[in-house]
Amino acid sequence: MCLHQHLLKSRGGSALIMLVKAMQTVMEKAPIDAITGAARTTLAYDQLLLAKTDHDKSLTLSVQINGGEFVTTCAVLECDTISQVKAKCLGVIYKKDPASIRPRSADVDLQWLSGKQGKLILKEEDTCPAIDEGHVKLMTLSDYHVTDGSLMELLNKNTTDEDEDRYVNYNNLQQQQLTHSEVQLLVEDEEEEEEKGGSSREDAIRYHLVRPDEEAQGKTRMLPEAQLHKLLQTKMNVKKFVDDVIDSALDKKDIPVCVKYLFCILEGLAQRYDVDQDTLLSWKNNSYPVRFWGRLLSRPNIVFDIDTPEYLQPSLDIVASTFIDSFTSPQTLSKNSSPHKLLFFKDLEEYRGVVKSFHRGVSSAPAVDERDMAKDMHKLTYMQNFSLNKISVFYELFLVLAKFKDEIISDLEENKDTSRLKLSEKLEHVLELLES
Repeated sequence: MCLHQHLLKSRGGSALIMLVKAMQTVMEKAPIDAITGAARTTLAYDQLLLAKTDHDKSLTLSVQINGGEFVTTCAVLECDTISQVKAKCLGVIYKKDPASIRPRSADVDLQWLSGKQGKLILKEEDTCPAIDEGHVKLMTLSDYHVTDGSLMELLNKNTTDEDEDRYVNYNNLQQQQLTHSEVQLLVEDEEEEEEKGGSSREDAIRYHLVRPDEEAQGKTRMLPEAQLHKLLQTKMNVKKFVDDVIDSALDKKDIPVCVKYLFCILEGLAQRYDVDQDTLLSWKNNSYPVRFWGRLLSRPNIVFDIDTPEYLQPSLDIVASTFIDSFTSPQTLSKNSSPHKLLFFKDLEEYRGVVKSFHRGVSSAPAVDERDMAKDMHKLTYMQNFSLNKISVFYELFLVLAKFKDEIISDLEENKDTSRLKLSEKLEHVLELLES
């Protein structure tokens, strides 16, 4: 809680958001499998899209909402599914809005506009091709033959007229006589499919770029070394943003007050119980940088209201793992080392230098008076503008206390100050009341 306001005002928060946006932009410029999350550009070897894909060409679409009230452009790929296209369009249109209030892809329809009357609502499920050995491929822009510069419109699903034919304009259809060459049937009748011995569409396995059996065969043929250059290329594209996050998170000139206060407490405990310096350093690393920033790098949406698609998670985990590795001693690489260890091996020496500089900065920072810390905590209490359910809070505290009851009471009895105040007896009485 104490770090929340500091995170919003310091460089660390903005640097983390820029890293997420940069990683998302780099990944979306290349194919991403909508089902498996496998990507052509990623930091995680296990997520690499190894198989070759067709229709990787980039398209620029004109996108409008509210009947043309707002028009913008959006870069997509021919191999993107309809859901991926909707997500990219919504990301461009609502890029300044918090993720929690943005429309979801499932809440809108994507309509292709052509000419004065022609329009087509693009689907990826009920217009997918015929079943092939128990598999169904999701429809993409290339399947619809969408061209560069096409005009699209996002419609709320509750405003879409289901009675109107979604492939052509009904009024225009009455005035035209379409020939067989002008109409492309996208879906075979399911009954005819079953008569041919095919599987039910509901039971079929959906896939996007690569069928699951083909992807498994491709991975068994490829060696990690053969694909390492793809990881390196992605790393070079986002390295500046990774460096900025680590530098700002461990900025020796911007030490949070609560961190200095916590480190002073740990130093006092180490001195009292004659703890060696290595153990003290481990306490400090695990109490703030690793526990707070290590988790935040992997899950930035726990603090910030930003969109973090699932395909970003493996790459963010690699960045978080690299950050945590910078607090450990140098290790020797072997042939069994994971690819991400190889990826940032040379950079870890630089990051370890930043860690040492951070600890020197904390040590040289002025000591924090307890009254100043209490004042900051008092401000933090009154800054909260949400209602707190006290019963729920007490219940959560009770669960922790009940789990570690014996250890807590033992510590309270051994400490002179808490023993004099008889806190152990008071705690036992409270627990008995709650249990009853």
